[in-house]
Amino acid sequence: MNSLRLVDSHCHLNLPEVEADLAAVMQRAGEAGVEAIVVPGIDVASSRRAVELAEHWPGVYAAIGVHPHHAGDWSAQARAEIQALARSPRVVAIGETGLDFYRNLASRDSQTEAFRAQLDLAAEQRLPVIVHIRSAAAEAFTELEAWSEHARRANGLGLLPPTRLSRLQ
Repeated sequence: MNSLRLVDSHCHLNLPEVEADLAAVMQRAGEAGVEAIVVPGIDVASSRRAVELAEHWPGVYAAIGVHPHHAGDWSAQARAEIQALARSPRVVAIGETGLDFYRNLASRDSQTEAFRAQLDLAAEQRLPVIVHIRSAAAEAFTELEAWSEHARRANGLGLLPPTRLSRLQ
């Protein structure tokens, strides 16, 4: 028996392109030795779907959030929905969030606002974050450092808080 454990830490099983072939994808993953899969959301709907998949398939876990490309859709309602989804024990992270100044599919201001809000939500829920950064490394790390200091003061947390990731073991 092979002692190597494989975890796919970022697999978008929640996108429409995968839905028709999902059972076969899961079978191939199992045959390849993949024991756990983290499915990140890119918006509220795909986050909801990530949780549904995690609650249905053994070894599948959800990350929930709004990708920088969809940051223009961030709102109080989106935050409330992501916060509610975070109650699932199958949720192991907030994300995919971050900054993408390469494509700029959402304004820099809306990306920064959504990123900050999701970092705060992660600290509140004591979850790690899955961060997408493209052509925005300096800005993203400035935000992460400020958040980490704020979270540490407010909650005794740093960039790597105690989390639900132990479920992957």
